[in-house]
Amino acid sequence: MNAVPLRPLFVLRPGIRLVLASASPRRRQFMDEWGLPYTVVRPAGVEPRPGHGESPAAYALRAATAKARAVAASADAGADGLILAADTVVALDSDILGKPADDTDALDMLRRLSGRG
Repeated sequence: MNAVPLRPLFVLRPGIRLVLASASPRRRQFMDEWGLPYTVVRPAGVEPRPGHGESPAAYALRAATAKARAVAASADAGADGLILAADTVVALDSDILGKPADDTDALDMLRRLSGRG
């Protein structure tokens, strides 16, 4: 199914570049569908761990902020870059599941999540 490009909600001021701080193909797809011109700068080595008792929302915000700061500190962002960063967190109630360590861990997570929607 081909998505119809959406009309941008805004236009960047001339001289401002939108910098996507993400390696996510899905986020690039969103940007393409929204019709926004952007540059991808991957935040190298930034994947903070959840803090003890940290809520999923607080962790997602902290992780996205860390990615934005890492990209801002890189020469690739440039002084004219408006940085867009996000993070996705999978949680079951208040338990942050994180990235699965292996196939067995992934299956366990799927079993825990199954039927919860």
